[in-house]
Amino acid sequence: MAVSFLDVQLAIEQLIEQKKPLTLINLRSALGERGSMTTLSKYLQKWKTEKHIDASIHSVSSLVQPAPDQIFSAVQNVWQEMVSLKDKELNDYQLFHEAENQKWLEEKNHYLHQIDHFKEMLRNLTALYDEQKNEVLFLKQTLDLEKQAFFALEQKYEHLRLQSEQNLSLKTQEMCLLDQNYQQQLGQLRSLYDKVYQDLCTLQNDYTDALQRQATHHASLYEKLQNDYYQLQIELSLVQQKTDLMLQWDKQISKFETNQKLLSQQLLTTIQEILHDRTQPHPWVHTPCVLSLR
Repeated sequence: MAVSFLDVQLAIEQLIEQKKPLTLINLRSALGERGSMTTLSKYLQKWKTEKHIDASIHSVSSLVQPAPDQIFSAVQNVWQEMVSLKDKELNDYQLFHEAENQKWLEEKNHYLHQIDHFKEMLRNLTALYDEQKNEVLFLKQTLDLEKQAFFALEQKYEHLRLQSEQNLSLKTQEMCLLDQNYQQQLGQLRSLYDKVYQDLCTLQNDYTDALQRQATHHASLYEKLQNDYYQLQIELSLVQQKTDLMLQWDKQISKFETNQKLLSQQLLTTIQEILHDRTQPHPWVHTPCVLSLR
């Protein structure tokens, strides 16, 4: 609340009655802590000036004779003009001071608005930081899940690879055993065939010699040859059976080679799917590859 010159005069008179010194602090306390120090100093100085002029006029009037009415009126007019000019200067100074205060209040409000704006920006940045922090935590959790899924897939792939290698090793061993048996039986058949061929040659020579040298023993030799022929047919039947067995082995070997090719193709498809899953950004679903071994 603004303080007027009249309020200051009343407060000064109160301080004089209480015999207290005329200081700005006592004056402001007498006014109830109202008014700025600048305003109080201005009014106090004005009061002292008026008090000093009144005292000077009173002392001069007591020493000299009373002046005529015209002189007294002229002096009073000059005094009123001086007081008016002083009041105008004080009013101008008060208006300037109030304008400065208003400007300072506007700047203060502007800075307070900027501070509120910065606080709002800080709250927004804090919220954005918390949101980005939550996103980073979510991405980290997602990455951990993908790592776990990839590790499980890698273990599954390693298990399938070891199983395939074991199956391939077993099939290779079986093929080696079949090949050894095949070679062994083929050697036996060749030996038997050579023996039969030699026997046939021997029989043919013996038959020729027998026809030439012993015509009388034709019947017995013929019977012997016939028996040998029957035995040879039995051995040839055995040879045919073994040959059929060898053909079956060839079919089994061909079937095993076909299964081996299918197994290789399935392994290649599994590796391609694993590499494709590694390049995907979010491989949530992993389709296991089922190998069919026949």
